[in-house]
Amino acid sequence: MTKLVVFLSKRPDLSREEFRRYWREVHGPLGAKMPGVRKYVQNHSLADGAPFDGFAEMWFDDTASMQAALASPQSAAAGADAPSFVEKTQLMFVEEVEVRIYVSLKGLSARDIALIVLWYVYPRRLEKKVLVETLRRH
Repeated sequence: MTKLVVFLSKRPDLSREEFRRYWREVHGPLGAKMPGVRKYVQNHSLADGAPFDGFAEMWFDDTASMQAALASPQSAAAGADAPSFVEKTQLMFVEEVEVRIYVSLKGLSARDIALIVLWYVYPRRLEKKVLVETLRRH
């Protein structure tokens, strides 16, 4: 798949929360309406002082469908709206390449396998020590 990644820097007069709210509730739906978008994801920075305040990812079937989307009235509307909350943007056009990591489960206990699965499914939601403690109790 072809992906458009848009890096955003918020306007300095907006708080982080104002920036996120506007992006999520107003601008994001404009971008998601572009023709041919298969998936749209916003990534909001967690760190102060990061090079960007976030980035959006938009997936397309191929380069032609991405180019058509960028030439659409919906893209023009999103571009016209960007100054409402963004000071600077940078675009990156990429081909997504997914790399799968396989783990041998041979010789592992059911508990260890459960830990691996939980850690893979919930890597950002649960701390490793919480998973370990949960498994020890069960």
